[in-house]
Amino acid sequence: MYKFEECYKASRDELKKSSAFEKLPSATKCIDLSMVFPTEGPKRTHYSALTQLRGTLSSSAKTSKQSEGELLVAACGAATDSATDTIVKGLNDEVAALKMARHMYLVHMRGGQDVWVFSPPVHYTEWLQDEFKGLGNKGLATWASQTDEVYSKADKKAMGEATQLALSWTMKCISKLGSPDDATNTVIKRWFCASAATEDEVKTLATKLLRGLSKIATVLNSGMLVLSDEPIDRNSGGWKDYAFVYKSEKMNVIYIQKATLSAALGNKMWDAALTIVHELSHRELGTDDHRYADDGPLSPASATGLTKEQALDNADTWGFFAADLNGAISSGVRKTASGLAA
Repeated sequence: MYKFEECYKASRDELKKSSAFEKLPSATKCIDLSMVFPTEGPKRTHYSALTQLRGTLSSSAKTSKQSEGELLVAACGAATDSATDTIVKGLNDEVAALKMARHMYLVHMRGGQDVWVFSPPVHYTEWLQDEFKGLGNKGLATWASQTDEVYSKADKKAMGEATQLALSWTMKCISKLGSPDDATNTVIKRWFCASAATEDEVKTLATKLLRGLSKIATVLNSGMLVLSDEPIDRNSGGWKDYAFVYKSEKMNVIYIQKATLSAALGNKMWDAALTIVHELSHRELGTDDHRYADDGPLSPASATGLTKEQALDNADTWGFFAADLNGAISSGVRKTASGLAA
């Protein structure tokens, strides 16, 4: 297992089983949790079931003197007070499903825009079902008690703000590209054209950019965008990077890494929002990474820049274009990234 949607589907299938989680504390029932996890992706309507689950686990742990892991194992019908560590058929996947619900958050709601964050325990190195595989009831109770998450409260808030900013950018771009003026055409030329671009070429590009950014805006405003940790990649060295997506993944998922969080929390929210646009261009437009701005100039008008064909197919170029058209980057950043003085 290496994708969010695989973990989500496995958890959803468990949550739908009426026989599971009969001993879950308080009034939070399996059916409530399953309704948060429909086939197409998490749904805000029943989000209160997740907050209720977290609250119930917290209060029950205090009153019963049991750990969260013990409560989750008991909720799935297994004993945790025996001296032996017994493997119970199906228990691991049931606990994994509840554990996924425990670490799913709705961090931003604005109109139709929902941003979900999956923030599993930082000590986990695999997706939940694989993390719990082979554990007996005692070991499962111990490992399921891990609650120190990958993303802090500040991280989650920043990710929500970054996606909101990215949506604002794309909507303004759509408005400007629908009837581009000279200022808009100048930005188009800066990022996508060679020095001798014709008026017709710029007009054609405006149409392509409008179409592409409309697709990105649709995802940002879809209500089912998920920002997730990827534990395998994080523990194999990828945590230092910005973000990535799986183009083959049907659900709208962006895997957020440390550099994006550092930008968002370090007064460079524009860089975090740019990353969101960059990654969604991969998903929705099939763009490639011909070059990152850190590796050299992006503009085809620069002597050492990308070709026109590469620029239109380059994710970082889409991100910088959206940021530039919104006046979100400084002249210094723009000069370095584009390779142009103007």
